[in-house]
Order: sequence, then C-alpha cells, then structure tokens
Amino acid sequence: MILKLHRNYDISRLTQLVNKAEAYGAPWLKNKGFWGGWSLTSSNGEVYDGWESGEKIFNETVSDEVRLRLLRDFQDKRFTIKTAIYDEYIDLIKEDLSRLHLLIERIRLVILVPHSESQAYWHQDASPPRNFFRLRLHIPIITNEGCLFEYKDRREHLPADGSAYIIDVGRPHRVLNLSMENRYHLMMDLVGT
Repeated sequence: MILKLHRNYDISRLTQLVNKAEAYGAPWLKNKGFWGGWSLTSSNGEVYDGWESGEKIFNETVSDEVRLRLLRDFQDKRFTIKTAIYDEYIDLIKEDLSRLHLLIERIRLVILVPHSESQAYWHQDASPPRNFFRLRLHIPIITNEGCLFEYKDRREHLPADGSAYIIDVGRPHRVLNLSMENRYHLMMDLVGT
C-alpha cells in the first residue's frame, strides 16, 4: 500500500536539511554502502543511532535468539531526542501531520546512492506479533524517474513535489535507484500502527 496524502511541504526547506546533513558528515550506510542516512531523532541524541540495530533485526543471518534480543531492545527505545541536524521545519511537518491523527516518532533522512547496484534487497520492516512501525511516512526531497519503490506486484516513482506518502513496509518491498544521482527522502515512523 502506498497512500498519497493531500499535503504539500516546502521542498526548498527540506533540501536545506539535506545540505545540513551532508555538512555534518557522511551518512551511515548499510547494505554494502548503498543506502542509509542520518537520524533526526534518536534514542540518545546521536545522528547515527538506530541504524545498525534495526538492520541486524531483519538480517537473515542473525540467529532467532539474537534477533529476539535485538527486537526487545529496539522496541524499548524511543527515538524522540532531537539530533544536531534536526531542523525546526520538522516541527511544522509534525504539527501538520498531527491534524490527521498521525503520531510520529523515529525521523530519519534517508539516502539511496546511484546505479543499479544500489537496489535494496527485498525485505519487510515489521514482523508479527507486534508489527511495530509497520507504516512509514515518506516525503521525497531529491529524486528522479529512475528512483522507484517496489512491491512484488507494483512499482512506483514518488516525485519530489512536496507530497507525503504513507507506505506499508510490513509487506515485502525494496527501493531502487537506477539513476546517476543520490535519492533523498525524509522518513518518519508512524507510532501505533
């Protein structure tokens, strides 16, 4: 499910956020360095908090015992502390989304690097029984027609026109960047879904 919200956010303000993150330092990259990003909110105030543990939870090579321990630890964390790259414009977005009764917690700026090798593997980001953070809100900031979100039965480009999308990441999916440019999205976990 990809649901476009009837919202329009300021891409120039969000592009300034990308510039601020890039000036802060390189993104935390995973999956052989093809995708990752910066945390705008975290459990400890660090810009790179939450990336590695989340990746390990859904890694197929991790034992069930380790996965359950990581999952419990991850679910106990609250990603609500603003990091050094947090921008006041995010407060305006959160306020607007609260009018739709959407509760936001973990906020990240996500990068997907160029070339077909940057195709993120098929995965799902929530698992029973909790299905925590099953829905995510994406606001594309810098993208092009070669950047796609894909389910097994659907492939869609999300343009950087100020729109926001709610995406079901509990279903198997992947993202692709078949272009020569970095793709940037603002990504927010929706609480209680």
